[in-house]
Amino acid sequence: MSKQTIVWVIVIAVAGYGIWMVTKNNGSIGPTGDNVSPSPSVSGSSVSSGTKSSTKTTGGGTASGTNVSYSDILSQYKTKTIQFNAQCQATPGQMALKTGEKILLDNRSSDTKTLKLDADTYTLAGYSWKVVTVKTSKALPYMMGIDCRSAGGVTENTATINLQANISDGI
Repeated sequence: MSKQTIVWVIVIAVAGYGIWMVTKNNGSIGPTGDNVSPSPSVSGSSVSSGTKSSTKTTGGGTASGTNVSYSDILSQYKTKTIQFNAQCQATPGQMALKTGEKILLDNRSSDTKTLKLDADTYTLAGYSWKVVTVKTSKALPYMMGIDCRSAGGVTENTATINLQANISDGI
């Protein structure tokens, strides 16, 4: 075989591999399967807080006392959403935020998830969500881990938030 023939075989093999990589997920690029759910059914129960503990429970469908649809809340928190699948895997796994910012914690599985962010614990029923304010009493910048508990067990640091100070805090 000549060198030119070998080069063409390699080029065709690389092109074939590239086409296979793009089409193996039915042409979609990005997360598939349990990671993201485009249109879940959300229950309309209200948000309630625990009395003396820092545990907060939500059935989804409410934020700040008003009913909000799932699609509206997703578009409002498009870049500040962490979704958890049935295995407690978080998408995205890392996020950088300023202290005091609000994020959407989104349970995309049918089982209940208990999420722990520092001292705060949030329980999300299946296919529910909760808007929370990220904060810490620790020195900033601070790497906040999110632990997830479900029927399958506990996953520690399933996601991390790189929490930064607001620029106006130091002035």
